[in-house]
Order: sequence, then C-alpha cells, then structure tokens
Amino acid sequence: MLDSDGFELLPLPAHVQTMSREERDRRKTWLKQHFASFEYHEHLLELHDAWLTLIKREYARVTADPSLPQPQRWFGDSAIPNFEKLAKPGTIARDQFRPGYTFGAAIYILDYSRDTGLDVEQTWEWMPEPALTQMHMLWGRMNRIAQNIQYTVDETWDSDPNDCDWILDEQYTGPIFWPSEFDPVPAANPVLRCPGGEPCPQAGWWSTPAKADSRRHFVLGEVMPSLKSDYGYTIWQFEGA
Repeated sequence: MLDSDGFELLPLPAHVQTMSREERDRRKTWLKQHFASFEYHEHLLELHDAWLTLIKREYARVTADPSLPQPQRWFGDSAIPNFEKLAKPGTIARDQFRPGYTFGAAIYILDYSRDTGLDVEQTWEWMPEPALTQMHMLWGRMNRIAQNIQYTVDETWDSDPNDCDWILDEQYTGPIFWPSEFDPVPAANPVLRCPGGEPCPQAGWWSTPAKADSRRHFVLGEVMPSLKSDYGYTIWQFEGA
C-alpha cells in the first residue's frame, strides 16, 4: 500500500484490520476533527515553548563556562532568535480559529524535521547528553503533531487510495487517547469559500478569520477584498443568505 506521495506504508495493525468499515469511519472522522482542533494546535505551542526554554537554558549554561564545549556562534546569533520569531499554531485567537482551508492553517506550522535545519548532528555537539535526549524527545513529539495537523488541513489523508485507513495507525500519528464513545459520523457539509480579489460566487453574508468582526454582506459578482493581516492572504467563508 502506498501513501499519497508514493511511499510504501506498513501493513495496518491487526486491531485496525478487524474493525468494521463503520467503526473505521467513526474513528477517522473523530481523529480529523481532533487534529484540526484549537486544543491540538495549542498543545503543539506548549511543546514548542518547553523545547525552546530547554535550548535557551542549556545555551546560557554552557556559554557561561568556557571549559564546556561551545556552540557555533551562529546558533546564538541567528538560530535562537529565529526560533522565537517562528509563527506557531496556538497563537490564533480562539474566536478566530477555523481549521482547514479557511485561512490556510498549515502555513503557520513549522516542519520540525526539515525547516529548522536542526537535523545536522554537529549543531548539537555542545549540548550535554541528558538535555540532548530531552530536546530530541520534545522535537519528535512536535514533529508528529505538526505533520498530523499539516496532513489534516491539506486533506492529504483523503487523497490516499485506501480511504486513508492508515490515519488509524499510531506508528504514523503517534499515541492517540481515544474517547470511550464516538458520535455518529456527520453528513458532509462543504463550506463555500472565496479568496480575496475574486468575484463573489453567491450573494449573502461572508466573514474571514483574517480580521475580527469582518462579517459583511456581498452581492453576486462583487470583488471580495483582500485584507492586510498576519495570515498573509484572505479567504472569505460564506455564512448564509
């Protein structure tokens, strides 16, 4: 079995293979909602803060003691300040949070496995082994969560030829704390969206998470405005006539 990028997937665990199709669908629906939730993004932010605090603490400790191995100069001059500036999930106001393509949440998710360049072994030669172990543990958890969010908001799970059953394999997603019961699978209800700069496809009330209190009425064919915001671009979402 191959994933959407053409990579071979491991066989599904036995407990997943024995599930009925209805059970798999219920679990996948819940899991996608979980990965796209504000709380899941918020948990990633908490891990990121713990990770960065650990790095800064160890950096200050070793640079204060010339007898210890010293980090490369660029690490303090550019790497740590860059970590502090990174846009991170969890910083989005709860009343503005909408998962998925509404505002392109994935652009705010750092790919910890590649985007930091921290997979270069020499980068961490200065860090003592106990701290290094803890740092990599946090890094691994952040990377798993970031990928789960990325796959969910980009709908990568749904492009899998086997109906994305592999989302149920915790070898890929990391440990999942499942609820004791699942709600029935909701009926699909796609949301009408329109990028800024495009003509309005349906008259009615629209809003965008790119700006608070943005709800307004547009007529059919009216050009949807692009707003300046931290999101980088504007996606309007139809709320009703």
